[in-house]
Amino acid sequence: MSRAVPGRDGRVDYTPAVGDVVVLRRAHACGADHMAVTAVGLDVRLACSGCGARVVLSRERLRGRMRDLAGSVAELRTKS
Repeated sequence: MSRAVPGRDGRVDYTPAVGDVVVLRRAHACGADHMAVTAVGLDVRLACSGCGARVVLSRERLRGRMRDLAGSVAELRTKS
């Protein structure tokens, strides 16, 4: 079973973990829509895959802005 499951409210039920790569509903200002989770606590710290900018979102806000879980950083590196 995946750790990112669509909920009834249109949001994704997701438990963040360091190293995950998430796909957001809207792209970052640089045009990239993939972000890597770099730190997890009360808030979730993300790093943009395009420009490297750091963004901090609450867990609830991440649930609303997330489209899908693309995998982990290690998995994506081995595919390339």
